[in-house]
Amino acid sequence: MSGSGPIASADAAIRAMWDARWDGPSDVPVRWDANSHEPIPSAATVSHWLHNIIEFSGERTVAFGGGRGANERELTGRVLITVFAKRGHGEATLRGLLDDALDVFRSQRSDGLTFVGEWGFPDGAPSDDGIWWYRQALAAFVYRFQG
Repeated sequence: MSGSGPIASADAAIRAMWDARWDGPSDVPVRWDANSHEPIPSAATVSHWLHNIIEFSGERTVAFGGGRGANERELTGRVLITVFAKRGHGEATLRGLLDDALDVFRSQRSDGLTFVGEWGFPDGAPSDDGIWWYRQALAAFVYRFQG
């Protein structure tokens, strides 16, 4: 991600946390939503894969008094984690991967970034092409910065 503002900084901190803490199986691809044409993994070569999206939802001032451009601010958002399993491969591995992915962020604090909770969605669903079954969860965060 280009830029040097709080969104770029939060994005970099989230991806660095993922890289440092994700210890999932090496044969399970992880894709990040980055507005690219990267193809989804082929069901012929993988049975599970993850897709992570960082979403920002708001920014606010939480403390004044630092002077112009030095107030304490926070940016809120979430990481939407989606785990896909090839249809017919059951849910045990899918649920385990989702829990492992949430565990990367669960109760973590680093570089102004604090993960404040997670929520799973109770229902799975088939992908539009019918090849994959997926489940999703959110890991909510607050990113604090001076601005």
